[in-house]
Amino acid sequence: MREPLKSCPNQYRSHSLSGECYLVPLVLIVGISFVNIIQLLVQFLNFIHSAASIAKYSGTCPAPANMRLSVKHKRLPLRQLISKLTNKSRDHLTPELEMRLITPDSPLWKCRPEECPFVDPYWAFYWPGGQALTRFILDNSNIFQRKNILDVGCGCGASSIAAAIVGAKLVLANDIDTTACEATALNARLNRTNTLHILNDNILNKKSTSLGHVDIVLIGDMFYDSEFSQMLLDWLRTIKKSRVFVGDPGRHGLDNLTRSQEIQLVSEYDLLDHTVLENNGFKTSRVWEVF
Repeated sequence: MREPLKSCPNQYRSHSLSGECYLVPLVLIVGISFVNIIQLLVQFLNFIHSAASIAKYSGTCPAPANMRLSVKHKRLPLRQLISKLTNKSRDHLTPELEMRLITPDSPLWKCRPEECPFVDPYWAFYWPGGQALTRFILDNSNIFQRKNILDVGCGCGASSIAAAIVGAKLVLANDIDTTACEATALNARLNRTNTLHILNDNILNKKSTSLGHVDIVLIGDMFYDSEFSQMLLDWLRTIKKSRVFVGDPGRHGLDNLTRSQEIQLVSEYDLLDHTVLENNGFKTSRVWEVF
């Protein structure tokens, strides 16, 4: 198994077993050793069961019901499942990046929701706002170099990865979904990026001061409805000294932003034909700076 990203927090690192010797009665040693052996045996059998389920999965829907249960809190089977059911793709606005995505060739492309082993695999799609924002980062590296970057709702992790590639000082990729965080870690490794940190938490419930100094905040495809966009706006008002860049094709949730904040259009990109078809006919995607 390859080593995980060295810069990821502890919850994304592999754990090893270590032991220390203590001078205790022999019966206690034997008892503890026996319990440890049983625990290790159970863990090993659970791992074999999860691995076997993945090996049996033929790539057609639906995935076995026991698979949907077994991957919930297991990083290795979860990453294997993501790799199994997504395809590597450069067919987007940022071909410099290779991303694991659900494409027409993926077994998940035609799955019904009840057949999908993931609750909501939004992280396996490269949404138009994220594509525009990531393109903007790659084309304007001078803005992001040597800066502390926070990517809110990172999804597949493309914008975070781009920021790391162009030389950001620190990149914090944040998502509330554990699977999205694992997908971001996989995509970061795929693009040979090991300088970003991953935060699996709802930071909209936290004060900005708890995040440390942030130079730039990235928000891609998060203004998808009025209610959630208002939550974002309330949180953004606590970010007083950070530059904020928003990527979006023009969803109605942006109305809240334009009414309450001063924004400036900084870039607009034509979307690829298949992206237009997959995203309700949006032909372009834009990047805004919020003041």
